[in-house]
Amino acid sequence: HDDIDTKLADIFPAYAKSDCQSLGFNPMRVSDSGPFGHIESAGLLRDIFASIFPELGDLQLETIRAASKTSYEAYGWGVARERGALNLPPFRDFFKRLRSSSKPDTRTQTLLARLTELDDYTFFNDSQAGQSFLDGSNLTILQIHKTQNAAVQRAYASFAFYRIYQDMFSRGRQSRITHAVIFDEAHRASRLKLIPTMAKECRKYGIALILASQEARDFETSLFSA
Repeated sequence: HDDIDTKLADIFPAYAKSDCQSLGFNPMRVSDSGPFGHIESAGLLRDIFASIFPELGDLQLETIRAASKTSYEAYGWGVARERGALNLPPFRDFFKRLRSSSKPDTRTQTLLARLTELDDYTFFNDSQAGQSFLDGSNLTILQIHKTQNAAVQRAYASFAFYRIYQDMFSRGRQSRITHAVIFDEAHRASRLKLIPTMAKECRKYGIALILASQEARDFETSLFSA
């Protein structure tokens, strides 16, 4: 909520803020360097969109995963790929592939309607890679409230969380806690499978995770065992 911005500004005058107009990274980047790393990333993208649009069915979500996998393969990713660095497909690439379907069925048309709504807010536009949230030492606030569209709010929050998750592994294990991630109104992303995974992994990577929500039952039980 916007009142948090005002209160924290009084305590931390030098805080940074993001109005969520740009993701600041390419969600198609691959964390796992193995031959199936791109498959893992395609599955994670499917899970993120499942939390953004809870009404989507399994077949619609599989359409997202398949389009993402095809995008990777078009850029040379695959089991038989040659060793060495490969270019990442732009985030918009899988969305373009979905739209280019010659005769989309009703399920795909519904899926495209949801994704087009995000595209209207330039969500899939290419954005320059910004500094990792884990590189700085100042407080950073992601101002999700700058847009009133609930789907866009969920999308920016979920992909920002995904960005932190990837950066966490990129920088490796830490000897102490260096950052705290505070996820306010976290029940809105309770279906995000990255949350319990993050809770189990983040401490050894130097991150404390704080989830503020309405009710504890919003989340998977595995979250509390962590």
